[in-house]
Amino acid sequence: MARQPSQALKSLHHTADDLGEDLTHRLAQLSREIEKISAVVQDYSDDHFADARRTAAYTARQVGRQSRYLARQVGHQAQVAGKAVQDNPLPVVAALAVVGVLALAIFNRE
Repeated sequence: MARQPSQALKSLHHTADDLGEDLTHRLAQLSREIEKISAVVQDYSDDHFADARRTAAYTARQVGRQSRYLARQVGHQAQVAGKAVQDNPLPVVAALAVVGVLALAIFNRE
């Protein structure tokens, strides 16, 4: 019967070795899975960064086009207003006089 505890001890030692090997194997698998997930996340973030950069460039081009269009329209309206003032300056003089009187009334209200 003295052999039974010795065999049990050997069996326990062998089981501990098997558990250690199994744990090492599982940790290696987990490490490989984490590396795969990390690569996928990196690709995903790179794609989103590229999309954001393309969207920003597109928006900048659109703003540039719209600002050029707006500048042309403002220039055209200024020409129309200038021609209207040249053709009939009396309403402009009257409007400036009203603005002057209002400014005088506001600033002299002590």
